[in-house]
Amino acid sequence: MASWADDSTVRIWDLASGESRVLKGHACGVRNIAYSPDGRLLASWADDSTVRIWDLESGESRVLKGHAGGVMSVAYSPDGRLLVSWADDGTVRIWNLESGESRILDGYASGARSAAYNPDGRQLVSLVEDGTVRIWNLESGESRVLKKNAGVVRSVAYSPDGRLLVSWADDSTVRIWDFESGESRVLEGHAGVVRSVAYSPDGRQLASVADDSTVRIWDLDEQREVGEYAIISNINLNGANFECATIDEKDKDVLRAAGTKV
Repeated sequence: MASWADDSTVRIWDLASGESRVLKGHACGVRNIAYSPDGRLLASWADDSTVRIWDLESGESRVLKGHAGGVMSVAYSPDGRLLVSWADDGTVRIWNLESGESRILDGYASGARSAAYNPDGRQLVSLVEDGTVRIWNLESGESRVLKKNAGVVRSVAYSPDGRLLVSWADDSTVRIWDFESGESRVLEGHAGVVRSVAYSPDGRQLASVADDSTVRIWDLDEQREVGEYAIISNINLNGANFECATIDEKDKDVLRAAGTKV
C-alpha cells in the first residue's frame, strides 16, 4: 500500500509488518499517486509541476518535467507505456514512459479537469473546465468535441467494452454518448448534483450516486432507470454526502456506497 503527504514524501507500507519506507524527491506537497497497470511502477504528482515515476523494487524515480503549474492528476494507458497528465497551467501532456518525452494536446480554450483512456488505449477523452468533452485519436492526433452538458461536467468514464462514454454533471443528469454521431441521451431522475458512477462488471448497467441521497441503477441497453436506493442515514459520514458507488463483482445484486452494502 502507498500513501502520500504534504511533507513532499510518498510512503510504501508493508501491511504484514506495518513497516514503511519513504520515497523522497518532490519539492513540495504530493497531490496524489497512481499505480501502473502491472503494479511495478508508481506515479506521484505535486505542486512542484512534476510527475515522478517510481520503480517500487529499487525505490528510484524518474522526473517528468514540462508543466508550468501544479499537476492535477494523471492516468496510465492500459498497456502502461504512456501516461497522460493535466495541470494548473491548462495543458494536457502525453508522456512516453520509456523515453520520458511528451507532447502537448492542443485545442483547449480553458484548462482540463480530467482525462481517461479507452480500454484499448487508442483514444483519450478529456474533460475541459468550460464543460466540453473532447475525444482524441492518439494514432492520428486528431480530436473532436462532443456537445456541452447543460451543467458543469464532473467526470467521464468509458464502458468496459469501450463502446459508450458516460458523463455526469451538476445539472443532475447522466449522459450516454454515441461516438459515431456525437449525440447523447440524457438519463434523468436525480434531484441533486451527480457525484460518481460505476459500471456493472458486464457493462450493461450503470450505478449513479448524487447529492439527493439516492443511488440509481440504469439499464444501458434500454437507457432507462431500473432501480433506486435511498442512502440510509446510519452510513452518513460526518454529514458528508456519498461521492462513490460500485457494483459488487461477485454479487451483482449488491450495491456498495462508500464500501458499505446498500
